[in-house]
Amino acid sequence: MKDITELRKEIDLLDKRLVEILEKRFKVVKAIGEYKKINHLPIFDKEREKFVLESKKELLTKEEDFEYYKRIFQLIMDISKEMEKWKISL
Repeated sequence: MKDITELRKEIDLLDKRLVEILEKRFKVVKAIGEYKKINHLPIFDKEREKFVLESKKELLTKEEDFEYYKRIFQLIMDISKEMEKWKISL
């Protein structure tokens, strides 16, 4: 079994990857916000949000953890909508 120091180092590396991925995702979110601004589209798309949340279930190896992941993705989408609103308001 790994000791806590090794486990924490592993978490730190995973967190670094998460930040890199989120930076890339939010860059795309801002581009979507710009697209929506130019094309006069609404920020919130109920069907798209439902699809995004439900499609993550298929990616999980343990479906019983879905509610945790759903909360994480809901937060990411809420932040994304805030970023889109900011982009549209410019």
